[in-house]
Amino acid sequence: MTPTPKNKTDIFIAFFVGLLISFLPVILHRNAYYHDDMQAQFMPMYYAIGNNIIHFHSLPILTTHSWLGGNIIGEFQYGIFNPIEDFLYLFLPFCHSLSMGAAFLACVHYGILSAGSFFLARVIGVPRVYSFVAMLAISTNNFLFYWFASSWFPDFTSITFMVWAIAFLILSQESRVYFCAAIISTYLTVTAGFPQTVVVVCLFVLIYTMLYFFKNRKLSSLIPMAAFGSGSAAAVVSFLPTAAMLKVGNHGGGIYNTGFLVPGLGDLFFAANPVHASRIMAFGGYTEIRQSIFYAAWFIFPIIIFTTWKSIRTLPVRVFSIAIFSILLFMLTQGPEQLGPIRFSIRFIPYFHIFSIITLLYFWSHFPVKSLSYNRFKVLLGVVVFTTLLSLQQFPHMPRAIIWSGVILAAASYAFAYKKLNPVLWYSLTLGIAIFARLSGGPANPATAEWGAYVNNLHADNLSLIPKDYSICLISNPTFSTDSERFEDVWFGNMGLAHGIAGVNGYSPIGQQALVRNFFPIVHGWTLPNAGQTGLSRDAITGLTIFDLMRVSTVVAAAGSDAERFSNDKSKEWQLIKQTKYASKFTHKLPNQSLPGSLSWPLSGYTVTELQKATATKEVLQFGSIGPDVHDLIFARTYWLGYKATFNGVSIPVTPYNGYFISVKLPDNAKSGTLELTFHIPFLKISIFAAFLSVLTTCLLLVWRRIWRFSGEEPVYHIQK
Repeated sequence: MTPTPKNKTDIFIAFFVGLLISFLPVILHRNAYYHDDMQAQFMPMYYAIGNNIIHFHSLPILTTHSWLGGNIIGEFQYGIFNPIEDFLYLFLPFCHSLSMGAAFLACVHYGILSAGSFFLARVIGVPRVYSFVAMLAISTNNFLFYWFASSWFPDFTSITFMVWAIAFLILSQESRVYFCAAIISTYLTVTAGFPQTVVVVCLFVLIYTMLYFFKNRKLSSLIPMAAFGSGSAAAVVSFLPTAAMLKVGNHGGGIYNTGFLVPGLGDLFFAANPVHASRIMAFGGYTEIRQSIFYAAWFIFPIIIFTTWKSIRTLPVRVFSIAIFSILLFMLTQGPEQLGPIRFSIRFIPYFHIFSIITLLYFWSHFPVKSLSYNRFKVLLGVVVFTTLLSLQQFPHMPRAIIWSGVILAAASYAFAYKKLNPVLWYSLTLGIAIFARLSGGPANPATAEWGAYVNNLHADNLSLIPKDYSICLISNPTFSTDSERFEDVWFGNMGLAHGIAGVNGYSPIGQQALVRNFFPIVHGWTLPNAGQTGLSRDAITGLTIFDLMRVSTVVAAAGSDAERFSNDKSKEWQLIKQTKYASKFTHKLPNQSLPGSLSWPLSGYTVTELQKATATKEVLQFGSIGPDVHDLIFARTYWLGYKATFNGVSIPVTPYNGYFISVKLPDNAKSGTLELTFHIPFLKISIFAAFLSVLTTCLLLVWRRIWRFSGEEPVYHIQK
């Protein structure tokens, strides 16, 4: 594909169309992109990262402001090694609202996705007119909107880079510029923070490279694989720390083969009805959803019916690969969930939608029926009527929307069958039916949490500095409402980061195993019913309570059973300082408050000063004298692999205490000296070596003239009849 001014202009048009259509939901509902995980996990962290870069000139890889979820680099999902994501985070502190910040991120990524979808369709060989149709169908996809763009956001960001990566990987053999673009787009896809997207790109590259090499038998056939390998190698620093996190993380047995978030075949193929909902969502107690998240595009069935499949004799490798890939993605929507990267197989639905839309548009635009067959139209009309009746049977409470859906689709089918679809009508129908499907479902997906967590009074501290004390919010039986004032008193997940609160609560899909076992039953940072008792219990060795060791000076107990339990269990030193209809707030004086840095125990037996201000990744303490009974030091930090310690320049052990505290063992003969506690990016040397190898391989391939003797003709596959 030769870049021309017209191609570049079309890509810019697609980008701005994506911006426009993604902004429309914000006009109708200002919190359109701010639900579920975006409220409790992603936006508070994105906001804090952006605030840190702007005001404190550092990119945080670790923070001690959150005990659960403070291992930012190990979480992988925050994309801190993706330069585009980091650049976008810079604008969030100026949004003055997490929901508007979420809309800003979503709209920009929609623009990137729309432009990339158009570009990918053109690369596959879809004509310009229908590439715009593909772009509209993909960027208005309900699954992307209801699940990814407004909740599981790293899934969305990775897909926006994925379409570019696959397009450039296909083109990588044509020139060195495309080869470099494939490496960069692969790097951006991997560092965006969603492993299943990486699996998808890897599968496509394997299919495409094998098919191309089988037909071409030249070294140039391996260029896409080399580009993907180089881009992924450069990005290993973004996901290898997750492997270190898993060793002490709470990753359990998972959920396999229980029907959890596994789409049924019947629902998956109801692509003809844009308001067909589903009953298969066994998620959070919901058995159905209103939105037609399985709806791919109104023209999927017409394309299948009005394509002359018998006329297909030869296919370019890229088209043959994308067709096989679409079938494989369909299979992945059904599992198997035993394989870690394929867990929650419902997440593969938008990939299947994207590539099936592009694939079928290619076939129809190149092999349309030459003359109208009345029987074909009757088949199409029968499909529309059949799916409309089934939707009415399943959802008799939505007759008006479903009947109107059937009428609109019947009219669209007639226009399609009798070739009355000029480009403007294509675009209008695609966008109009997508809007109709969206409006019939409502502004939010009821199968995800409607927490109403609209945090006011945004404030974020320096994530790199060490808090002097912490708060914990005891919330074991949450009853959420749309009253945003509730979340000024009762918070969970990463909301504390947007409040400027250093807290024990956080949000982590992995979580520190011992910390989770003692305090947090699920990833959202809600606490166990006995979390208050656990924190008030005294440690047998140190004599301090667990809350004292954690430097928890403030406990916020949600009104109801949590507040009653803590009020009954607390000692007299805990004083009630505030009570609202949402929570009771207790505080007490920490016995270790005067200790420097994050040092928490022992309280005496030594003299100590800070040589420099302690940060999340480095703490240097000068011990003037150490008593004979002082051997172990405990720090108020979550234990993660990556911590190292030296005493007078000699390495000393760093081990977990009680499973989740940092414990450092001093030498037996230690009398005085300098202790240095540091956190290092796990597998950093391997990551640097991989990045160096990536750069070296790229340079060697760029100067290897033999593999760049591209003939300009792509081999084809002959279809047996």
